[in-house]
Amino acid sequence: IEIARVNYSNGDPYGSGKSVELNNINDPVNGRLDYAADKYHSSTSTWGGDNGSPGTMGGTLPVILSTFTAQYLNSKPTLYWQTQSEEDNMGWFIYRNTIEDFTSAEKITGMIEGNGTTTVPQSYIYEDAEELQVEQTYYYWLESVDYSGTIHHYDRVAQVTIPHPNDPGQNVTPPVAYDITADPNPFSQSTTISFALTQTGMVDCAIYNVKGELIKSYASIMATADEKVKFEWNGKNDAGKIFSNGVYLYSIKVNGKDYATRRMILMK
Repeated sequence: IEIARVNYSNGDPYGSGKSVELNNINDPVNGRLDYAADKYHSSTSTWGGDNGSPGTMGGTLPVILSTFTAQYLNSKPTLYWQTQSEEDNMGWFIYRNTIEDFTSAEKITGMIEGNGTTTVPQSYIYEDAEELQVEQTYYYWLESVDYSGTIHHYDRVAQVTIPHPNDPGQNVTPPVAYDITADPNPFSQSTTISFALTQTGMVDCAIYNVKGELIKSYASIMATADEKVKFEWNGKNDAGKIFSNGVYLYSIKVNGKDYATRRMILMK
């Protein structure tokens, strides 16, 4: 499969000003980009950009990546990334290595579905469920593929060290959510559920009726310490159904565990 171009975000992974021959580009859905062997339709192309430049095979990156982090949560490395916007983003692959070197990294996922074209920030979460070596540091990279088959790499690196089960640090106090509010409450048009954490953690929010039936859920996000987390609800579900006046419940989870459930009143 011939790839039209390969873009790099924020520079050349081999160092500024170096040229790299891209000789082996396989199927972007099932394969990966390598840097040796003559399998690119018996020809080679050269990327000679410097830091921040996509070089002669460049173009505008279709995805604006704003966050890429890794945390050790619930006994698994958990990756979180957020995009500011996406254009023709078919999906993602994740690579992992025990050294900070993408060129020898192993692809560890199938394609994680992207969000196509959107100007709305999107969040993604991946749990690395493989049994990994204790006290080893692992490095992770993202690769996106657009609908034309073009591969895009990002130089942001997320890293996490697998702690020993007997490490006292594993028994630290979990994050605490504080200043939990829905404002305004009661509300007629929309209300904003907000809170903050004392430590970095994964948060989830969902809304239920008084029968305990799920009305709306929000994508999980990684919140940093003392960052104000906000979820807005306009009295509708994801399908656009408008709900009648009454009492509703909003539930908050922190690191996958139920944390708090509070009431709010819809009054039109």
